[in-house]
Amino acid sequence: MGAPGAEDPEVIVLRQQRGMRRARQVDTVEAAFVGASDGELTAAQIVAALAQLTEQPAEPLAAQVVTAVRELVRDGFLR
Repeated sequence: MGAPGAEDPEVIVLRQQRGMRRARQVDTVEAAFVGASDGELTAAQIVAALAQLTEQPAEPLAAQVVTAVRELVRDGFLR
C-alpha cells in the first residue's frame, strides 16, 4: 500500500464510509478523477486536466474514465 500521500503508491483503494462500506482498488487516473469530483468541475474538464498531467491522449483516457465512472456510480462511490 505505502504511506498516505506517497509519490508512487503501490496500491490505491477507495473505501466507502457509509452503506455497504465497499472497497475498490483503483489506478492513479481513477483516484485522481474521484479526488477532483467535488462538483466544481465537469467530467470533461477533469479528464482534460488528467490527460495533460499524465501526458496521455485525451480520447483513450476519456474512454477509460467513462468505464470507471459507470462502475463507481453503480457501486455507490460517486453520485
